[in-house]
Amino acid sequence: MEKEKKNGFFIGWAERSITPDKPVYLYGQFYPRISQYVDGPVMATALVIGKGKDYAVMVTCDIATINQGIRERCRTAIREKTPEIDVSKIVLNATHTHSAPGTRGDLLPPEPEGLMTSSEYAEFFIERIADVVDEAWKNKKEGGVSWAYGHAVVGHNRRAVYFDDLGKRQGYSKSMGLIFDGTSKMYGNTNDPMFSHIEGYEDHG
Repeated sequence: MEKEKKNGFFIGWAERSITPDKPVYLYGQFYPRISQYVDGPVMATALVIGKGKDYAVMVTCDIATINQGIRERCRTAIREKTPEIDVSKIVLNATHTHSAPGTRGDLLPPEPEGLMTSSEYAEFFIERIADVVDEAWKNKKEGGVSWAYGHAVVGHNRRAVYFDDLGKRQGYSKSMGLIFDGTSKMYGNTNDPMFSHIEGYEDHG
C-alpha cells in the first residue's frame, strides 16, 4: 500500500488572475482597441499531472497568443522560483481571446499615456505565470482521472479554404494574420466559385 502511494498518480491545480490594473490595448482584429472596464477577469490556470518522475505542467492563459520569447522568459522565471521543475515539461496554452492584453509591442501603435504598455504587461504576466505554476506544483496530491462529458460553446472557425492558390490570383496582397498559405484565408469569402470548405470543425461536446 505504501509503495502504491509513493508511486501513485498525482495532480496539482492553481489559478491566478492575469488581469491588468490599468487600461490596455486589447489584442486581436489588428487595430487599436482600448479596454474601458473589466467585465470578467482574465485568468491563468496551471495543472501539474503525472506519476513518479514523469509529469507535465500545463498552463492555460486567457490571452490571444504566446510567442516563443514569452514562453522562454516564463520558463526562466519558473526555473528561478521553483528549480525542482524541469521547465522542458511545461506547456503554455492561450485561449486566443481578443478581450485581453498582449505581450508584443510590434502589432499596434505605441500606447498613449495612461495605458499599460505591452512590455509592462509582459513582465506582469511572466511573474503571475511563475507564481501559478509554483502554487500548482506545491499543491500536488494523490488523484485520478475518469471519463466525463459536458458542453461548452466554442468560437467558430474563420479560415476559408479554396481549391486554387490565392497567391497566384490577380490583385493578391498578403495581409498579416489573414493568409497563412496559398489555399486558406481568414475571413475568406465563402461565396467564391473556388471556395472548398471551412478549415477544421466545431464540437461543443
